Amino acid sequence: NIELRIPTPLFARRVAINAFVDGGELWDHNGVTYVPGGFKITPGLGIQISTPLGPMRIDAAYNGYGNQTGRLYQIQGTQLVLVDPAYSSQSQSGSFLSHLQWHFNVGLAF
Repeated sequence: NIELRIPTPLFARRVAINAFVDGGELWDHNGVTYVPGGFKITPGLGIQISTPLGPMRIDAAYNGYGNQTGRLYQIQGTQLVLVDPAYSSQSQSGSFLSHLQWHFNVGLAF
């Protein structure tokens, strides 16, 4: 993760614009071995406001990769039952806005 925080000219001590890039790779276990998911990079922008409770922040990150398929389980009693071995919640195509992931938090991110 790399992030650039730029104070706004009007309220420089209270409000900042954030530009960031996140990168990483998730792995899956297929029952025998671990399978790499591929390294992904996602950029984003946000705004941060200092409050008495701590920093409040809203960010929008762009995920151009779409959703990966994976196993979908359902709880039945105390057991997990496999429903779909290749489930995907959305199609991999769409408009620019459909690829935005919104995040809101109060307090430090990490």
